[in-house]
Amino acid sequence: MNYTEFRNKLKAFPNFSIREIDKHFPSFDSRRLVDWQEKGYIQKLRNRHYYFSDQEVDEPFLYYRANELYHPSYVSLESALSRYGFIPEGVFQINPCTTLKTNAFNTPIGKFYLSSS
Repeated sequence: MNYTEFRNKLKAFPNFSIREIDKHFPSFDSRRLVDWQEKGYIQKLRNRHYYFSDQEVDEPFLYYRANELYHPSYVSLESALSRYGFIPEGVFQINPCTTLKTNAFNTPIGKFYLSSS
C-alpha cells in the first residue's frame, strides 16, 4: 500500500488512531507509519494517535482531538463558555473532563490537561 491510497481512505478523519487503520486496512504494516513520519507525511500526537501533516490545526481540530485523546471525555464548561463568548475571561487551554483519573498530555500541537469530573 502506498501513502496516497492510505490518505484517500482516511482523509475524512481529522486524526486517526491504530484502531481506525485496522478497520480500513486489516493487514497494514505499522512500519509504514514510521516511514511516513520520517518523510513528514504524518505526525504522531501520542501513542497510537496520528494526524496528517497537512491538516490545519485550528480550534475545532483541537476540541475534537482533546476528546479523542482520552476516551471518554467532554470539553469542560469553562472552555465551551469562553469559546462562545459567554464569559469575559480568556481560556487559553482546552480542558476536557473525564470520569477517569486526571491526566496531562504534551503533544506537538499543544498540552491537554484532562481533569476528573
